Amino acid sequence: MSQPPATNPAILDTVLGHLARHFLVATNGDLPAARDAAGCLLAAYHTTTDAELELAADIVSFSFHALEALSDSAAPDLSLNQKLRLRAGAVNLSREGHKARRKLDQLMSARADASQAPADLAPKAAAAPPPLGPEPLAGCEIPAASETAAPTLAANPPPSIQPPLQTPQDSGRGLPWTRSARQRHAARIITENLRRNAANAAQAAAAVVPSTQPGPPPA
Repeated sequence: MSQPPATNPAILDTVLGHLARHFLVATNGDLPAARDAAGCLLAAYHTTTDAELELAADIVSFSFHALEALSDSAAPDLSLNQKLRLRAGAVNLSREGHKARRKLDQLMSARADASQAPADLAPKAAAAPPPLGPEPLAGCEIPAASETAAPTLAANPPPSIQPPLQTPQDSGRGLPWTRSARQRHAARIITENLRRNAANAAQAAAAVVPSTQPGPPPA
């Protein structure tokens, strides 16, 4: 006998016992055969949990009770009101069966999404690390050094390079060139350059200043 899976065997046995009543007439009162027919019908819904099995049982039960109500409404000895009442009940039962089917579809869809979630959350391949150096912005170009340095040099010409002072090693005395000696030598060079630059600047300023002494009186 084909039966849908269930986590609790008592739930499946109870459901099959209720649904088997719809098949007793067709099986001539054979209860095991009726239970087998109900199990085959439930297995068509492919339920895997007790909640899904309950909804599938509701769908089957509502459908068969609706068919029974429609069959009873065809009896010739019933009044018009009785027939309409049975048919209205069949419509309501069919509507409830459709609601149960929608709920069952929602549960199955949620279960399928939950089973696919671990595969979607698998770690993806690590992407290549970005370059360490800064990347130039799109549409921006770095100007060449010659294009930017030329105006600066033209506006501020470098001072004349003076010959360095004679070092102890250049004098031929062979004195050791220690760190303190290099610092003192550099300080002397800077001092001499500052003095020369100041003298040159004073001479240039005196050459361009116009004479302010009054000239000879007119004849």
